[in-house]
Amino acid sequence: MNIIAQGDKGLQPLEGDLTNKVLVLLHTKLNRRHQIPRFQLFKALGGFGCKERSLGRAVFGVHIADNEDARWNRSDFIGIAQDSLIKEAMEDTTPVKGIDLNARVYMVFTKDGTFSQGDTVDQAMTRLRRITKSAVSVAYHAHPESTINDFGYMSYPSGAEPVEVKIKRQGAIWIDGN
Repeated sequence: MNIIAQGDKGLQPLEGDLTNKVLVLLHTKLNRRHQIPRFQLFKALGGFGCKERSLGRAVFGVHIADNEDARWNRSDFIGIAQDSLIKEAMEDTTPVKGIDLNARVYMVFTKDGTFSQGDTVDQAMTRLRRITKSAVSVAYHAHPESTINDFGYMSYPSGAEPVEVKIKRQGAIWIDGN
């Protein structure tokens, strides 16, 4: 399990009062290094956003993984987690065995959604130029077994999170480890 997504087994719709319920945060709202299931779990403790027909949107509570207090909007959540989903997400903490987590490739994405990968950024961009003329949107230094689904979400082996690569005009790169 790389992320919890809408439609996953054990996810109920956001209906009724959310107070004291474990909610699932949309993974794109999290920092890249926290885009894993256990950090998506959030216990709602209060706020006007907990009430279904309230004018307020704020939901206050704590992240279950690290007990950190936070405030999110009701629209930032994709559903209410059932006990089975909570248990599965919290158990998914170890990296996949048999995978070299240090192996990396560069994955370059354009604004039109096409992407390419290569052993170096230049190699990936050369391959990409053969496919499209669209400007580069983002590049990642990712594990070779990382994949992109039809909705543009990246999945990767547990423990081998991708990091964003900034491409400067002079051709140099630097890696954002956040």
